[in-house]
Amino acid sequence: MDRCGQELRLQLQMGHAWRATQGQGSQDAQLAYERAYALLEAAPDQASHRFTAQYGMWVGQIGRGELRNALN
Repeated sequence: MDRCGQELRLQLQMGHAWRATQGQGSQDAQLAYERAYALLEAAPDQASHRFTAQYGMWVGQIGRGELRNALN
């Protein structure tokens, strides 16, 4: 596994952990999911994680009441 793939998995795990400990609207979780999503550009072989990253970002936006952003 390459470095991007490893960091991608780590960022997703961190997002889950931040959301579990800080709540649905955690800014730390949002940043982890955004970083994971950005890493997908460099690791196209990890595309199966795209939904997880997008869903994590969406849940964070809903949790913070950013409904317009969540719908885009």
